Amino acid sequence: MTDEVTPVRGYFETGEMVAYNNRYVISDLKIGELMVSKTTLRSASFGPGETNGHTHDDQDEVYIFLWGHGTMQLDGLTQDVGVGDTVVIPAGVFHKVANTHNYMDLIFVAVWAGARSPASLGT
Repeated sequence: MTDEVTPVRGYFETGEMVAYNNRYVISDLKIGELMVSKTTLRSASFGPGETNGHTHDDQDEVYIFLWGHGTMQLDGLTQDVGVGDTVVIPAGVFHKVANTHNYMDLIFVAVWAGARSPASLGT
């Protein structure tokens, strides 16, 4: 057992960029069996800052919102999300996030066990 802690700042500096376009930037860091992924959804002034949405049939996820304002769709329910909100997404639930602010990015971290699903890149 180790007392070593991976700081959030270190995550942002060492994560591997896995997707980038005019809507979002996604970086991943694998810590043991956990995947930690930071997503920045661009503000509306850069175009539609949103994911296309997807479902994981066998993977639960947790989203933690760090910056900005937006909406999150879980199956047919859409709710507002912002700084400090945590959303648990059970396996099999469709989920989609959108930035609703005109000038501020929306940043969240997603955490799950196992490998990244190809559908999770939001393309």
